[in-house]
Amino acid sequence: MINFMKKIYVIAAVLVMLFPSVVKAQGFRTFIDLSVGGHSFGGAENVALPSGDSFGDIQNELTFGLNITGGYQMFPWLFAGVGFGGYTNYIHFGHSEWGSEHAFNGIYFPFYADFRWTLNINRRVTPYVDVKIGYQVGVSVGDSEIGYFYGDNYSSDCELRCGYKSGFYFLPSVGVRFGKGSAFNLGIAYNPTIHKTVFLSSRQWAGDSQEIFSSSKGTLLLTLGADF
Repeated sequence: MINFMKKIYVIAAVLVMLFPSVVKAQGFRTFIDLSVGGHSFGGAENVALPSGDSFGDIQNELTFGLNITGGYQMFPWLFAGVGFGGYTNYIHFGHSEWGSEHAFNGIYFPFYADFRWTLNINRRVTPYVDVKIGYQVGVSVGDSEIGYFYGDNYSSDCELRCGYKSGFYFLPSVGVRFGKGSAFNLGIAYNPTIHKTVFLSSRQWAGDSQEIFSSSKGTLLLTLGADF
């Protein structure tokens, strides 16, 4: 019985010592993160056209966006919240006759749940791992035309458009947090849900279009943000 009570006292003493740091680390927090990235992960891709020729060297050249997250720091090592954001990607296309073409394939608006593990939020410099998971809504940017030709199966010339896809959103990242209380965050993220999509449509009949290529190998991103 005495040994049991000693264990209880030891556990209570440890909890008392930990309690101030737990209270200090708990509370509502807001994260604002900027992201920018370059070429597609996995390299360029090619797509055959109904005209018999093809586009090549299809890849992301630039991706940039913003995420805003709000939630609760449950423990010094765990944050959970929800957020939303927006990003777009600038895509390169190559063609033997038309040369290089570039287009924005759309603007994406993700809505997600966010979980962030931090080694020790009370340290001035500490690593973190973050995972955002949810759904993204795509919106077109102009007509995003990248080329046209006379198709064998169409009575008029056709155009190729760089398109978008709504769907699953997933953004894992790792980085380092600098500061106590409010802080800056620097990290590397990977977005595997970025799509490179090509649609073929007739200029004569409105709404006559079909998807002829889509890939989502994703892009590495540099993230810079702040939390408070």
